Amino acid sequence: MGTVVHGEVRSYRTGQCRCDECRTAYLEYRRQWRAAHADQLRADARQRYWAEPEKQRARNRRYHTEHSDELNARARRYRANHREKMNEQSRRWIAGKRAERPGIYHDWRFRKAGRDVRFVLPRDWHRLVARYRGKCAYCSTAPATEIDHVLPLTRGGRHAIGNILPVCRPCNTSKRALLLIEWRRKKPAA
Repeated sequence: MGTVVHGEVRSYRTGQCRCDECRTAYLEYRRQWRAAHADQLRADARQRYWAEPEKQRARNRRYHTEHSDELNARARRYRANHREKMNEQSRRWIAGKRAERPGIYHDWRFRKAGRDVRFVLPRDWHRLVARYRGKCAYCSTAPATEIDHVLPLTRGGRHAIGNILPVCRPCNTSKRALLLIEWRRKKPAA
């Protein structure tokens, strides 16, 4: 079989030492090597992908189907631990959509349903937020970060300036698709 070499970390073959110290040193060496050759590794992966893209996509779909519970749990944990980062990504995505059609705030649920869209102009929205001094229209304590439809879209409400209010996330998520009077009845007194 050969002599076991202690302290050799450039490979992890049969004749190499497998003690914890050598294994840790090997893993560290491998991490540094991958960091130093990251561009080449990415280029190789792209080349493999584009050599047979349908095969790679099928492999990815199969993996996601087999591991969907694990992937969903990981995504939920990530969103919970990186809430600010996710909010910033949302803001950037919305800003990009607004850049495509400047001066118009619109709700994607209306476009998807093919319903009547009333555009909410930025000046109208800012005026509405200023009227509530940047605070939530419902609880008046937290800063207003979201739009709420007083008459929910799912119940026939419109995305128009007369049907929206600036609200905080907790109020918006607890209200959901309820009418204001239904939500106030269910909400515990503070």
